[in-house]
Amino acid sequence: MQTLFFTMRKFLEQYHWFTIFLWILIAMGVVVRVVQLPLMEFKGDEFHFLTQSFLHPFALSQIHDVRSPFPIPHPPSFAYFLAFPASLTVNPVAITASIAWINIVALWMFYGFCRRVFGKNVARISTALLASMPWAVIFSRKIWNPDLVFPCQMLFLISFEHLIRSYKPWKLYVFVVMLVLFLQAHLLSLFSIIPIVIVLSIARLPIQRLHAIKASALFIALFLPYISYIFGTRTGGIETISHYFSSGGLNMMIMHENILWWAKTSTGLGFDYLLGVDAYQFFLQTYHIQWVPYVFAWYVMAAACGVLWILSRMMRDIVWYAKDTYPPYLLVLLFLTLWSVLLPILLTAANTVGPPHYWVSIIIVLPICFGVLADEALHALPQFFKNILQWGIIVVISCQVFFLFSFYGFLQHHHERITGDYGVPYIFEKQQWEKAIEDSATQMPQK
Repeated sequence: MQTLFFTMRKFLEQYHWFTIFLWILIAMGVVVRVVQLPLMEFKGDEFHFLTQSFLHPFALSQIHDVRSPFPIPHPPSFAYFLAFPASLTVNPVAITASIAWINIVALWMFYGFCRRVFGKNVARISTALLASMPWAVIFSRKIWNPDLVFPCQMLFLISFEHLIRSYKPWKLYVFVVMLVLFLQAHLLSLFSIIPIVIVLSIARLPIQRLHAIKASALFIALFLPYISYIFGTRTGGIETISHYFSSGGLNMMIMHENILWWAKTSTGLGFDYLLGVDAYQFFLQTYHIQWVPYVFAWYVMAAACGVLWILSRMMRDIVWYAKDTYPPYLLVLLFLTLWSVLLPILLTAANTVGPPHYWVSIIIVLPICFGVLADEALHALPQFFKNILQWGIIVVISCQVFFLFSFYGFLQHHHERITGDYGVPYIFEKQQWEKAIEDSATQMPQK
């Protein structure tokens, strides 16, 4: 007992209470991703991906498009990924569990990435915020292509950071593979190639002509199946895509809605989309959490200040740094902020208000920006205000965890009230879905 007491005392002396709380909340963020998985969302799109993955694994021509407002089909990478777990089981809960754990591994990669680029404190704060972010958790617990955007994005960002930190030819080829993986993770991820090209041109890496040609050939080769698929469908190829965007415009009302959705999906706001307006109000009242959205709104405003502060610093640094000495953290932030600006512009130009899953590729931006701003403030503020800020961060993250546990309770006991996009949780229609999956399996060709 004395040895245990001594160990705990040494641990508490070594780590500040704020650090201990953050690690506990990161652990809770892992827990909320894997508990109550049978309450997951499961509708037509999830059924489509699941059945296609075991009926026609790796057959590009058989991967039919799911709903999309854009005139090009979704990249098939997610269906290809599903072919692996679907070859072992067609149990939706088991496959969803594998997706959830992949996202947990991506959280670990996110922490390591932020620690390497921004420092330990930023990494802990940002990871704790992201681990229990309600929308991020929702998009890690279902059989849907947005659920693999975050893991693919982390592989891309890690390879990108290593490439710009110390260039080596082999790092370039690894980067190309990870980049293609990210670009084909989701339809909207394709357009992030624009800020990527901009940032790489600013970085001015010492890439030799031969290596550039080989990397370009590798990039094109990895995209050829998808490109041939696009031109083989009824979409009409590049001309249709160009006409689609040129026919739109920058409607400021749509832009406003898109920016709001980005802010909402960066925390736990906007769950009326999932539950329906009346059900959402009933949820808040039943679990006595009417005050929680105000905490989320405070965090969003603070994180938005972090974005503006970082943008001002980046503009200063870009002006004063020599072009061959941009530090990795600056180039990473430049990509993230450029993509955050470009995505709502693209959606607005397409005359589209992006629903929550359209923002999954930039949900890491506000946690990172808030973490960077909070770290600077914690170093500059007097002890009294430092304590207030630390407790404020703990409250925000704790509210996210509490909100999610309350949400699972609502799904368990009041699912009949749901009129929004979430639909009926899987567990309550399990028998019907099992029958539908079994019927689909009978279509498999006999060997």
